[in-house]
Amino acid sequence: MNTRLLITAFLMMPALHVAAATDLYRFDVPEEIPAAKSGLLEIGPSNPDGPVWDCTSRYMTLDGKPFMPVMGEFHFSRYPAAEWDEELAKMKAGGIDIVSTYLFWIHHEEEEGVFDFSGQRDIRRFVELCQKNGLYVWLRPGPWCHAEVRNGGFPDWLRGKFGLKEDEPLYRGKRDGIRSNSPQYLELVEKLFGAYGEQCKGLMAKDGGPVIGVQVENEYRDEGPGLGTEHLEKLIEIARKHGFNVPFFSVTGWMNAPIPEKICLPMFDGYPAAPWNGNTKKLPPRPVYRFDLERGASDTGADLYATASKASKRDLSAYPLMTCEIGVGNQVTAHRRPWVGTLDGVVPAFTRLGIGAGSVGYYVYHGGTNPDGEFSTLQESRATGYYNDYPVKSYDFEAAIRESGRIDEKYYYLRKMHSFMHDFGELLAPTVAILPDRAPEKNEDFSMARMSLRTDGRLGFLFVNNHVRGYEQPARENVQVAVGIGGREILVPSEPITIPSSAYFVWPVNLPMDGATLLYATAQPQLVLNNGNGKTYVFAQTITEKAEYVFDAGTVLGKRARYSVEPGLDSAFLVKTRSGDVIRILTLTAEQALQALTVDDGLILQEISAPVKIGTPGVEPVGENEWSIRCCDLPSGALLRIAYTGNVAELYLGDRLIYDNFYNGEVFEVGLDRYAEELKMQSLTLRISPLPESIGVYLDVTRPSENPVLESVELVVD
Repeated sequence: MNTRLLITAFLMMPALHVAAATDLYRFDVPEEIPAAKSGLLEIGPSNPDGPVWDCTSRYMTLDGKPFMPVMGEFHFSRYPAAEWDEELAKMKAGGIDIVSTYLFWIHHEEEEGVFDFSGQRDIRRFVELCQKNGLYVWLRPGPWCHAEVRNGGFPDWLRGKFGLKEDEPLYRGKRDGIRSNSPQYLELVEKLFGAYGEQCKGLMAKDGGPVIGVQVENEYRDEGPGLGTEHLEKLIEIARKHGFNVPFFSVTGWMNAPIPEKICLPMFDGYPAAPWNGNTKKLPPRPVYRFDLERGASDTGADLYATASKASKRDLSAYPLMTCEIGVGNQVTAHRRPWVGTLDGVVPAFTRLGIGAGSVGYYVYHGGTNPDGEFSTLQESRATGYYNDYPVKSYDFEAAIRESGRIDEKYYYLRKMHSFMHDFGELLAPTVAILPDRAPEKNEDFSMARMSLRTDGRLGFLFVNNHVRGYEQPARENVQVAVGIGGREILVPSEPITIPSSAYFVWPVNLPMDGATLLYATAQPQLVLNNGNGKTYVFAQTITEKAEYVFDAGTVLGKRARYSVEPGLDSAFLVKTRSGDVIRILTLTAEQALQALTVDDGLILQEISAPVKIGTPGVEPVGENEWSIRCCDLPSGALLRIAYTGNVAELYLGDRLIYDNFYNGEVFEVGLDRYAEELKMQSLTLRISPLPESIGVYLDVTRPSENPVLESVELVVD
């Protein structure tokens, strides 16, 4: 794991040139920022015994208080049921509040009239385990889902019912057919939602269950009679009829999608790469690395439509900026295979938070593996009329928790941000985002620093990002920010600083702290501890060796209002306020901040370590580009890591394909627990196909030679 290297890079700043001109950015905060509006949306029932759910124009509320939830996508039908409980516990520990999950029609009714809710298709057990782990649930029952599933989740038998040929894609259909209010389609939806409703009976929030939200459809932008909002409203009506009476309904809001007024929350997206793009060249910078204040600027799903979506003219002022598909990584396609690094996958969520997001929702937070189908494989492919070929089995998505179950380095960086959202959310949620007097207007503009300020007119949080995937950013020297707020101007910091390449951080401005006012700090707010020893504010080191805290002298007792602190566990200092309170401030090192989590209002540091090698399995060549791999007597949690070059690596157990991998430079890593008993009796077979020049593919790494090379095979535990 290269956590230490990333942190060191942030702190190795070039020396300041005193004579150089200050690169000044100015925020002029309006004297009055209107409060968020309430009562604009129709909210479904909560449990009479609580908690009570509601939503304003900027944020959700939980029992009347601002709530900034973190939502993580995890597809239960793409993961072994025996491992759900452990994986959900990892998600909870990572700061996830809500688990979102698709219900794939083709996974549950592959044969018409025959529903399967057994094993890893058991919706009810999965939702119950979410509740056991303290997680809320947001169901996404489609009926069309996409999610790189065969036919977008539609079962093959729909083709015959709607007169579609074998090579016609099942995602748009005919105007009087699928994804519309045609009686034939709605009759099928009634049966499907009825089956789902039976499985989820008693699990809605109003009944004391964890299900607080339901998304209908996905990436839907059709308009016309029986389409658009008419169709979405009908789906919601059917869902409610079959028991899905939840506080919130939602739709995906990108591509200028129709939004049923007042009854739906539009949710938005942002991905670090675009593997659905049809070409095999390097793409321009992605919009998620810029603070753009545009919630619907997305090309997600653009491969599904012949024309690009027009600029949005929708009035979204009644809705908070909610996200459901912020990519921590991307799923590779046969022709585009991005390798999304740690900061590549962390910064998109950070910038969405910086432009005013009231929630952060990841797609996907936990990777998976496509199950076996009864009649076909279950991945999206060009053979079914779609535009991309995906792995038959792998749905790793370069997620925070990988397909193998291993916790990725991104997990810890995201957890730090989640802690900030949870502990400072009541202050952050009501704010709006503004840009400085100078800001890039295009994704390709690297001539200036990228920043935003979230403010309610009294306090602020300064968001800064100097990382763009695929485009190394220069160090920004002699930067200083002037914030006009509350009738005063605050220079942040007091002397110009250098923002290193790839740095990103949040600094507080004019922050109230129990009677004291922190004018600014060059450290990032992370946690608030409330125990018998009083309140402790925990900050994280950012880009300076020492953290600077500057208080309004009129709000603290004593002569000292400025502190320069060497980060570490012994860095705590006390500040006495004029209101009579005493606050304690602790500054963690950048490394400690990644390790930090709270347990029973206490701070603990969790050791972060790389997977440990436990052995080398027996590997024997058995044919051209084919090897036998012997793994037996495996400890729990064993992972198989295969370093190779080539096109596609496939791993078989007997004649059954269990894992595959499109080469993109990363190690091919798989979990073995689910096959431990079978592996005592038989070996795995690895096959790697060549990558000839005739196959057009984009790679972030140097394209390997045509002939496959097996470099190493090892067993590790995380």
